[in-house]
Amino acid sequence: VTAAAAAEAPSSWAKSAVDTARNAGIVPEQVDQAYTQSITRADFCALAAAVYRTWEKSGNVKSVEKTAVSFSDTKDEDVLLCASLGVVNGVGNGKFAPQQQLTRQQAASMLHRLGNLRKNAKDSVKDRMPHVFADGEKIRSWARSDINWVYRQGIMNGTGSNQFTPNGAYTREQ
Repeated sequence: VTAAAAAEAPSSWAKSAVDTARNAGIVPEQVDQAYTQSITRADFCALAAAVYRTWEKSGNVKSVEKTAVSFSDTKDEDVLLCASLGVVNGVGNGKFAPQQQLTRQQAASMLHRLGNLRKNAKDSVKDRMPHVFADGEKIRSWARSDINWVYRQGIMNGTGSNQFTPNGAYTREQ
């Protein structure tokens, strides 16, 4: 394996999950590379839209009222779909900031909203002690329940040493 090919490939801890996602057809071409790099808001939407469309085809989505959405800085269909479903929001002033990188806590919130679109989604984290990360004080209040949910569902884990790294970059392989 060349150094360039290794840089493009997912890390060893992510390879199995990435291969599963590829085999399921939910890894858009523009995201199927540079796995250790930060993901942009638009590329996250490409992945989220692929997941949603897969669930939709198999009849596994809740009935959702889509909201008409537009942004002055993108016409990307995946972004507009995710925004119309409430998975993502704009950044204000009619903009989406498609090339802005995601933090891990932003991704957790978006993944929680996406997960809740699936039929029979288990949204409750009641009656469970939330996992306490060593860097928990860095987790913003708006993201706490989302991080608890994605962690409890096995969708996101910590980054090692009992850290969540909420303000760290969310990478393509994550």
